[in-house]
Amino acid sequence: MSNPPNNALVPVNNINQAVIPFHRQRIFPPRVMVFFINTTDTIVNVRWLNSDNTYKDYGDLHPKSYRHVSTFYGHRWAFYDTKDGELLTTNYNSPDDEEEIYFAAKLPENYILGEESPKQNVLIFRRRTVETLTYSALKAVARRPDLMQLQLAPKIKEALISYYQERQAFLQQWRRDVAARQPRPA
Repeated sequence: MSNPPNNALVPVNNINQAVIPFHRQRIFPPRVMVFFINTTDTIVNVRWLNSDNTYKDYGDLHPKSYRHVSTFYGHRWAFYDTKDGELLTTNYNSPDDEEEIYFAAKLPENYILGEESPKQNVLIFRRRTVETLTYSALKAVARRPDLMQLQLAPKIKEALISYYQERQAFLQQWRRDVAARQPRPA
C-alpha cells in the first residue's frame, strides 16, 4: 500500500489531529473578555450581531446579574428589554481606551441623538484585554509623571502629549457622566 501524497485529505480520528492549511486559516482580531452587567429591574436579552448582519441570541440577563463573555474587538452587541423590545444603551466608552468600543446594533429610527435614554443601564466591563506591545508601551509612557522631561524625538513627544491630553479629557468626561448617574442625597 502506497502512502498518500502530502496534499491529500487523510481521515483523522480526532479534530485536534486535523491540520488546517495555512491559506484557509482565518486571522482574528484581538480577543477581549467582558462582563455584561444588567443593572435594570427587568430581564435583558443579549444578542451578538455577526458579520452577516444577523443576530445570535446569547440568552437573557436577569436583573442584577452578569454574564462573562469571550468576544473579539469590534464585535457588535445589543441589549433588549424583554418586556417591550426597546433597545437599551450601554456605557460602551471605557475610561481606559476609547478605541475598543463594543458597537451596539443600530438605534431605532425614532431615537433622537443627544437625548439620554432612561434605560441606559447595561454596563460593559473589559477584563484582561489583549493589547499590542506598541499600545502597552504608549500607555505606559503617556502615564509617566516626567513625560515632558523624556529625551524623545519631537514627533513622538507630540504624539504622546496629544494622546495624554485626549485621554485626560476622556477621563474627565467619563467621571462627570458617572457622577451624573449617581443618585443625589435627599
